Amino acid sequence: METPTTRSGSWLPRQAAPLSPHSGSTAFSLIELLSVVAIISVLGGLLATNLSSVLSSRASAGGVTLVSNLLHSARQQALSAGLPVAVVFASRSGPDSRQAVVLLKGTLTGGSLNWEAASPWNPLSNGVMVDPIERDAIASLYKQQEGSFDGSALAPFDGRQVADYFYLVYRPDGSIDAPEISPGLVIRRQTKPDITDYVVVAQENTGRVKVVAQ
Repeated sequence: METPTTRSGSWLPRQAAPLSPHSGSTAFSLIELLSVVAIISVLGGLLATNLSSVLSSRASAGGVTLVSNLLHSARQQALSAGLPVAVVFASRSGPDSRQAVVLLKGTLTGGSLNWEAASPWNPLSNGVMVDPIERDAIASLYKQQEGSFDGSALAPFDGRQVADYFYLVYRPDGSIDAPEISPGLVIRRQTKPDITDYVVVAQENTGRVKVVAQ
């Protein structure tokens, strides 16, 4: 095989260019690798924290939507049927358990008021807490003889009989009362129990629901 010539026409042997011991090297030093790993770890931790906060916030927003919709549905049913409708909240049985909401409608049988299910249990998302607002010294306007409620009509939830609960009652005229609590609820995240995300308040005279974001 012939070798190329120069412009002067002389023949020169082809020589390979000398290689530098570091030419084409893309390796990282140990310190550089450790630095990259540390940065990725920090960014991953920040991303996980932010994602968890976003998901928790969305769950809280979903909880307030569920609660306000059920309160609105209970009011409409009470107005339509002319009978009271109870909105019952099952308390959490443990730190990892979920809460749920169910509607019960009052029925007149033999002149006495009984309760029966008007909806299935509606579970809240994991990590969402619904707490009642404590009633002040003012007595409830609710008359127990018109609709005493002992929880016997509650169906089991998550395989257990619900024994700990709180509730609101819509009257046939659409007004609302809560014999043991104020007609207001607090929505929180279980991961941040000291922070109130939303307050759901129902006006006692009209039963209309107002949601206040904190």
